[in-house]
Amino acid sequence: MNSDASLQRHISVHYRIFTIWAIVMLLVGHVGMSHTGGLWQSFYSMSIIWSTVNLLIACFLWYHFLKRPHTPFWQKTMANKRVFRRFVFINVVLDLLYIVTALWLINRKAEPPVYQPVTVGFGRAVLLQGVFMLAIDGISGLILRYRRRS
Repeated sequence: MNSDASLQRHISVHYRIFTIWAIVMLLVGHVGMSHTGGLWQSFYSMSIIWSTVNLLIACFLWYHFLKRPHTPFWQKTMANKRVFRRFVFINVVLDLLYIVTALWLINRKAEPPVYQPVTVGFGRAVLLQGVFMLAIDGISGLILRYRRRS
């Protein structure tokens, strides 16, 4: 398999996982919202928000990847693997920021205390999002690094 086809396949798998994650979490969030309250309702609410954002990003990327593969964005990406590696690296940094933000939300003292379940629920949802996205982006980055060496 040539290098361009390999990179295109890698990008496609990366986006498929991202899209499936967004859809699954959107469905889980909607089901969870209807059966819980308090902290877990906040968790599912934030999961719906993240999933909606992720799904919008996925739709944009899929549109450009599948329908418009010859746009300057994809030509630049395919011509230069460093562009995609940079994209993955930036995502890893953002994922780490999500995790730090989530830990802050989980551990902060809400004022008034009645909001504590909301901040903890939001924090747990952001933590789940950050950890999962870090795993996707981290594995993707390691694969790119391994392929670069071989």
